Amino acid sequence: LPAAIAAKLAGPDLPVVCLIGDGCFQMTCGEVATAKRLGLTLPIVVLDDKWLALIKVKQVRRQFPIYGTALQEEDYREPPAHYFGVPARGVRSSPALEEAVKAALAANGPTVIEAVSIPSTTWTRSTIKLRGRGSPLAAIAAALCGSRPDRE
Repeated sequence: LPAAIAAKLAGPDLPVVCLIGDGCFQMTCGEVATAKRLGLTLPIVVLDDKWLALIKVKQVRRQFPIYGTALQEEDYREPPAHYFGVPARGVRSSPALEEAVKAALAANGPTVIEAVSIPSTTWTRSTIKLRGRGSPLAAIAAALCGSRPDRE
């Protein structure tokens, strides 16, 4: 999030989208207030998978027990209406993410977009996948370029 703010400050006329995990967002969410104070048009896409994924991967690779990496036990709800006065919305599919990013790029300030992603074993066509077609990067690229990439 701080790097996205810096990128927007360095190129104020260029579109910038922040793509961040839910754990990292928890550690840097105060910067949402900075983006608001600076009046930056900045979509902040939070990939919410309920895990500190990088820590979990390291635990698994080292054959340690999984400990302290779950971020949320309860079922998903809609995100709050705002973070620090910055509007927030939830999306549950790649087409919804694309539309949310387009709307956020047209906004007069930052927007937080909670993109719920789920493990690959339970993906369906309507869920947000983390790689390939239908991924957040593909949806963001489509929102920025106005077309869908023809390759994964």
